[in-house]
Amino acid sequence: MGDGPDASQKPLRRYASRVCVVLSLGPLLGIVLSYLGRWDAVAGVTLFPFWAWGIAGGVLSTVAWRLHRGRLPVFLLLAWAFATLLFSEDLSGLVRKRIPLAANAPRAASELRVITLNCAGQVAAAQEVWAWKPDVVLLQESPASNDLARLAKEWFGPDGNFIFGWDCSIVARGQLTAPPGPKPVRFVHGTLRLGRGPEVEVVSLRLEPPETGLAFWSASCWRDHLRNRQRRREQLQQVLAQLDPAHPAAPRIVGGDFNAPAGDAVFRLLKGTVKECFREAGVGWGNTALNSFPVSRPDQIWINPASHPVGVWARRTRHSDHRMVICDVVLR
Repeated sequence: MGDGPDASQKPLRRYASRVCVVLSLGPLLGIVLSYLGRWDAVAGVTLFPFWAWGIAGGVLSTVAWRLHRGRLPVFLLLAWAFATLLFSEDLSGLVRKRIPLAANAPRAASELRVITLNCAGQVAAAQEVWAWKPDVVLLQESPASNDLARLAKEWFGPDGNFIFGWDCSIVARGQLTAPPGPKPVRFVHGTLRLGRGPEVEVVSLRLEPPETGLAFWSASCWRDHLRNRQRRREQLQQVLAQLDPAHPAAPRIVGGDFNAPAGDAVFRLLKGTVKECFREAGVGWGNTALNSFPVSRPDQIWINPASHPVGVWARRTRHSDHRMVICDVVLR
């Protein structure tokens, strides 16, 4: 008598399991292809970190297995787990050897501490970086120029200098020189001379904010994501056009708020010229946005082969909606 209701429910449970399998298998194939190609047409899909899709697919696979314990749900669960490990740009720092971050630890003369932070226009946010004793500070949504002048003097004394732009700024220890002419809206660019060391080309940027519409049933939503990425790519091309072509082997630092998730297609423009520091030396959870719930890594620091990253960390802030990125770099 007790087996009757369970037996009557088996066809329904089997059907529900198959529905979950279909809902998990279809997206798995489509999402993996989207992250492999990262075409502009699927920019809305790759806006999310892959592990977010992996969690959704894993939940559906687990539900399918609970409803009907077959082999296919187990296979799907393993496939989602493997794809998540393969395509998630956020996880590399979690398995790398822990390097302690110390503000006052002695650093070699050839080593720079670079910090990038989207300040949300707050002077208090910019002031937070000094606790980590940086040499070069890249700011986005920057405070006003008079505030930067005061911070440069407080931090570095007579050696402090800064370059102020419409949205981005650079504050550094050493002789900081901006190229002549009007400053672009999305970035500032300058050359830093560090005592007897080499000249370092430095860029602080903030690209087009991301499209956040999620009405994927609408064709206009897909077009908005596509055009949004294309505008960001054009802006990054403008940045690269400003870099000094006469000295490609000189140390070069490009950092700031790219407003794109880690691994996005726009970063293909940088490969072969500069390399992303967190992928090489990131420690811990490197995501920076949003500050209280960091699920994306738009704040990044890139350097060329003339430098080598020692360690990269993301640290929570109090006065910004982004976390700061701290990067120790050795100039070769």
